[in-house]
Amino acid sequence: VHGGSRTFLSLMLLVYLVLCTSFPTPSLESMTQLTQYLPWPLSSAYTSAASMTQCYGCRSLIDMLARMLQTGNLVEEMFHDGWQELCVKTAPTYGVCSEDSCVKLCAGMYNTYLPVFTEAIRENPNEVSTIASNACRVYLSCDASSITDSTSDETATQLLSQLDMAFLTREPVNASATHNSSYMFLQLTDIHMDDRYAIGSEVNCELPLCCHVDSVWNNETVSVRAGEFGNLMCDPPKQLVTHALGSVPRDHLQFVIWTGDNTPHDQCWSADRQRALNSSLELTRMIAEAFPDIPVFPCIGNHEVVPVDMFHVNTKLDAWFYGPIAQAWSRWLPEPAVATLREYGYYTALAQPGLRIISLNTNFWIAADWFKIARHEDINHQIAWLAATLAKAEKALESVIIIGHMPVGDSDQDDDLTGVYRMLMTRYRSIIRGQFFGHKHHDMFKVVMDAKDQKEAVATMYVAPAFTPFRHRNPSYRLYEADRLSHELINYHQYRLAPGALDPNATLRWEKAYSAVEEYSLASLSSSEWLMLAARMKHDSKLFERYAINFNAGGNQDDLHLPAVEEVSCFVISPSSSVFEACMLKANSTFSEDTKVWSF
Repeated sequence: VHGGSRTFLSLMLLVYLVLCTSFPTPSLESMTQLTQYLPWPLSSAYTSAASMTQCYGCRSLIDMLARMLQTGNLVEEMFHDGWQELCVKTAPTYGVCSEDSCVKLCAGMYNTYLPVFTEAIRENPNEVSTIASNACRVYLSCDASSITDSTSDETATQLLSQLDMAFLTREPVNASATHNSSYMFLQLTDIHMDDRYAIGSEVNCELPLCCHVDSVWNNETVSVRAGEFGNLMCDPPKQLVTHALGSVPRDHLQFVIWTGDNTPHDQCWSADRQRALNSSLELTRMIAEAFPDIPVFPCIGNHEVVPVDMFHVNTKLDAWFYGPIAQAWSRWLPEPAVATLREYGYYTALAQPGLRIISLNTNFWIAADWFKIARHEDINHQIAWLAATLAKAEKALESVIIIGHMPVGDSDQDDDLTGVYRMLMTRYRSIIRGQFFGHKHHDMFKVVMDAKDQKEAVATMYVAPAFTPFRHRNPSYRLYEADRLSHELINYHQYRLAPGALDPNATLRWEKAYSAVEEYSLASLSSSEWLMLAARMKHDSKLFERYAINFNAGGNQDDLHLPAVEEVSCFVISPSSSVFEACMLKANSTFSEDTKVWSF
């Protein structure tokens, strides 16, 4: 019995390690094959559990574990040996780390996440069955074959039909529309600034994140040295962030949106609350110093708290973060916004007369958050607050910009509230000028279809590429151009570090990589035009090739995942993860293992 419980938690932590460090997620089948590394009875217990229909064994193990916790017969230490045994021997199989370096990595993951799991079980004694089902689905892909229910299947069929219809009924592009004078606003996202970055340290180390003083193991010599301003395998040092902030064009710049993820990726296994908080506070200081007279509107990313992704429903338990960050951001925000930020992590404020910012705390919807894995209500009333805020904005004749870290409907999120969110986007389409997110590290977009009949594009989600160069992408930031009177988007201009700028002896140079209207031959930035772009890419390989290069922020295509056109089409039109999976099946495509790399 103890062996079975230990096995499940070991596998759960290993999968979370892979997710957190952006490696492809192991399938249930591949995890089963790895039982050759496990001592009996771990191997026997897992093989038996994995073979049961719809992961019955996985759910049984959590049920058993919960009973042991509730009766006081379980102590966390009983899992340690099994976790270390599995993690150290299997993590190298996925290229996460070497066997030597995995000792440190696995111990860090154990110490960081196991207490969260046990706390969640103890806090939800009457929700064990729900926790078990959700956990086995989220972490081990259980019930993957049945997750695409009839509703998701029907929605996917309808959306794919609308995509084809958009292409068949397209009209010639006419980009000659006139506008009033315009202004700019800047988006910064996924900076992941690394305070431990060390010039001259090892780039090709045996951990997921390198460029640290301790990145060399067993007194080995450094093979590739980290440069002064960074490396494409590492999170950025402070000096690269400073240089980028100084390079941003200031002409007509009215405000900045900053869409989260400030801490380096090693927080996944070397969790430190003070270090995590300091990352956000230091970036706040740097951004305020770079833009002293320009308002900044931030939001909270999934990497901001410790452990990563684990946000309490009772936000007072995360007051160590919300309190100081609300105080730091009060330099930009009015007191009512600071109050809701401190209490719930979301807020609203005017960017300028007639233009309202709504900053969401999308972390309340993370599917893999153990504190919320059994919860399906409107956590901390965020959806109700959003609806009320939109209603007030409409009455006040305001335009609205929505910002958040994770795109709503993303594969990392619970599907339960996406339908309500889509209804709000449909209802208030006349005042919403755009939705702006990060998290994916890729250059992407999503289109929200009419909640009633799926026949019309009503809103666009802009997903900007990351600033961090981690995993071979060029550091990026984006400038949006908007009409000064209507606040409708006119264009956006994608900037990134010039290819090769981080090579030894190279000169740092930021360049405008492309402008959306010209790059994709768009008549406007309307939602219908973005839907049309997705339809056109299915039939135009050269157009899709340009999109794929931008998708990876101009990085070396040999080092990166190239999406299939089906993946892009389904991501663009799918309102939830279950519809995305149904869409992929309908598109006669198969999931690339790298699809999961879209989660950070």
